[in-house]
Amino acid sequence: MRTRSAVSTCFGILLAITTLNAQQPRAIANDPAADAKAPTQNQETILTSHGSKIMGVFLLAAGTEPHPTVLLLHGFPGYEQNMDLAQALRRDGWNVLAIHYRGAWGSEGSFSFSHCMEDIGVMLGYVTDAANAKKFHVDTRRIVAVGHSMGGFLTVAALAQHPEIVAGVVITEGSPEHDGPGFFGADPDDYAPLAGTSPGALEADAKANAANAVLPHATISASNI
Repeated sequence: MRTRSAVSTCFGILLAITTLNAQQPRAIANDPAADAKAPTQNQETILTSHGSKIMGVFLLAAGTEPHPTVLLLHGFPGYEQNMDLAQALRRDGWNVLAIHYRGAWGSEGSFSFSHCMEDIGVMLGYVTDAANAKKFHVDTRRIVAVGHSMGGFLTVAALAQHPEIVAGVVITEGSPEHDGPGFFGADPDDYAPLAGTSPGALEADAKANAANAVLPHATISASNI
């Protein structure tokens, strides 16, 4: 009886996994049919943010129709960039712009939370610029921010500050204001990719700009991606 019960349990688990796989959106792991006239592209992108060059990549979806476009915001300090998500979004017909904030991973300038917020404004200006929107097939009415950890916090801030961003997705939220002193740990691995900053400098920056981080009236919309 125990053996039969175990077999039944295993069969049930396999059935559940099969059902989940059947429901998995194809864009997660399956490329759409190639568009020979307008294929996907990885556009190396260098933006200028307040006098500093910031490095990134613009993943362009196939086709010449206007595409909804994601501003993909990585966490602190940026070891995880969520590029697997970027690829899945592009398979589903989205453009995705991902950059390294000022002072992070080779981008010029000094890193700070307030600089990150400013850099998002530069990203938004780039994708909504009329010439860029035409060149890269951007649907400027459908700009979405997606952020992980600190990027989730930045997503909420961006939604409050930039009405052009119509929706946001937060993949866990890491807030320098609400997470307390633990956010400013002195782990050297956290600060190795960052320039012009320190735990003390980041804590001072967060406190000095707390008014910009408190968003009681922000409306967060979930985008069906």
